Amino acid sequence: MPSAALAGRFGSIRLSTASSATTAQTQIAELTNYRIAVAHELINVTSHDSSGWEDNISGIRSWEGSADVVYLSTGAGQASARTSMTTASPNLMNFSFKQSTSNTAKKWQGAGYVTGFEASHETNNAVLGTISFRGARPLVRTA
Repeated sequence: MPSAALAGRFGSIRLSTASSATTAQTQIAELTNYRIAVAHELINVTSHDSSGWEDNISGIRSWEGSADVVYLSTGAGQASARTSMTTASPNLMNFSFKQSTSNTAKKWQGAGYVTGFEASHETNNAVLGTISFRGARPLVRTA
């Protein structure tokens, strides 16, 4: 049976400072890797009545991630990320994470803030960068 695995090389991250996640977004240059992580905290409500078992209720969810990129000084997406890091009032950005080049492929979308931007300038290598971000609104899976 052939594998249904997706090639990582087709992944992309797009972002926009527009007020809507559905507004046209700019791709963040050339990716070499990206990751997103979702966490769901639990609230421990264990009491003497919990029959010796830990008792939890649902708490706050959060998401964050990072992207390793080939740095492009003219990359519009990277320029938005850098500007967001250096202004007095950072922009809330709408992120889209795709695992495919297909326009109809499912993707993750959410609004958040750029929390870090690094660039590495090795002598015998491409100029590389890392962008980190943290969600400020729900991360949702869309079609």
